[in-house]
Amino acid sequence: MPTPFPGPLTLEREGPYTWLEVNIWHGGRRGVRKRPDGTLSLLLDYGLSGYLDYWEGDVLRYLGDGATGDQQLTPTTLLMLEALKAGTACRVWERIRPNVWYDLGRMNFVAVRQRELGGRRVFEFDLVIQG
Repeated sequence: MPTPFPGPLTLEREGPYTWLEVNIWHGGRRGVRKRPDGTLSLLLDYGLSGYLDYWEGDVLRYLGDGATGDQQLTPTTLLMLEALKAGTACRVWERIRPNVWYDLGRMNFVAVRQRELGGRRVFEFDLVIQG
């Protein structure tokens, strides 16, 4: 039977939460935020905001910063590159529909690549569930 949610069947979600609840922890509308403890908080919505993030097996493919044109090394993309290099964990918040969010827990960046997507160059980060 297919899962009603994207992602691996082993993925444990907490929630649902409202945007007000997520915003208290995440700290704003931008998709990537650095928390006071140094970890990152990521928002995931499978294209509702223009970013075509998706799951491929157990790997979350998460796009860098910039919804139009070629992506550049913005401060947000640099935060993700630094987290990859340092092995810093991030918490991922998933929006299934407006005002319905789930906490996917902590994940780790494991790879990044630049690729062509819809006629533009993007950074695509691979994240896996922290085990």
